[in-house]
Amino acid sequence: MLADAEPAKVRGVILATTFVRPPRRIYVRMRFTSVAPTIWLLRTCRHIPAWFSRGPTDQLRRDTAEIWKRVAARIVAARIRSLLNVDARELLGRCPAPVLCIAGSNDGVVPWRNVEEIVRVRPSVSVRRIKGRHFAIYTNPTATTEAITTIMKTKRQDE
Repeated sequence: MLADAEPAKVRGVILATTFVRPPRRIYVRMRFTSVAPTIWLLRTCRHIPAWFSRGPTDQLRRDTAEIWKRVAARIVAARIRSLLNVDARELLGRCPAPVLCIAGSNDGVVPWRNVEEIVRVRPSVSVRRIKGRHFAIYTNPTATTEAITTIMKTKRQDE
């Protein structure tokens, strides 16, 4: 949206673990659960290590807990609802800037078919698949940095 609104100020767009439409139909059907009490319940469940299959000392789990402490449940719920209403296909199709899409190799939240849809909408999108799950850009920062650096160097050489 920013690239569309301010094309002279945007030299490139990086899409990370994302989609142009809601990533799974079940999420849209379950939109009604995107309310503060549900988010509160999920926050409570994060204390059960088996639920997230990560131990209490896992850095991702600790960082997620810290973020959730700082952001109100009603705000998280509102963000989820807005994501479930998004359809950015037209914006992506007319985006004037080069686009890089980074996706985790084993993302269970935003499956690979979402990347395929992004490429269908805009065939010129550069795609980099990095090892990891949904938070691959966090858990695999080296591969993320390499993907971004490579595309930046390539684009500079093209100029």
